[in-house]
Amino acid sequence: MVVGFTGWSTLIPIAMQRRRIGMMVTQTTRANLETLCDYLVAGRLKPHIEHRFSFDEMPQAMSLLESGRARGKIVVSR
Repeated sequence: MVVGFTGWSTLIPIAMQRRRIGMMVTQTTRANLETLCDYLVAGRLKPHIEHRFSFDEMPQAMSLLESGRARGKIVVSR
């Protein structure tokens, strides 16, 4: 399942690894977000996190995001 679809070029490397891909387009409602949360907890949905940054590394995270080279999600945490 791809959440936060950013373009077909994101899916090509995943497809080449012969992974199962699903897509879902939906409205952002509480019920739909709860369903996504249930999928995450159950392991049915795995977000593709490319890189994790600390809050102090925000400039590097923004640089990667703005470069357009990120294939997965970028996570920034404290």
